[in-house]
Amino acid sequence: MAVTKELFGQTRDGRDVYTYTISNKNNMSISVITYGAILKNVMVPDKKGKIDDVVLGYDKLWMYFANGSFFGATVGPIANRTDKAAFSVNGKQY
Repeated sequence: MAVTKELFGQTRDGRDVYTYTISNKNNMSISVITYGAILKNVMVPDKKGKIDDVVLGYDKLWMYFANGSFFGATVGPIANRTDKAAFSVNGKQY
């Protein structure tokens, strides 16, 4: 397994955004960017060995900014804003 890091772009306020790519010996790889922990690519070979991306993602960072629905993000705008959140089920507080 190998992990690589590559500069993907900068946010509007000048922070660097990186792409981390994890690959294995079977020619499979995933790429995640450090903006919203977005899953950008999942590259897998088909039965003939042709490698293709099987998830939707953008090639340029600005395209993620233009998308108002947090496309591909695993961490959205509420991250770290649910401090002390609670609810009850059958009288038990969670």
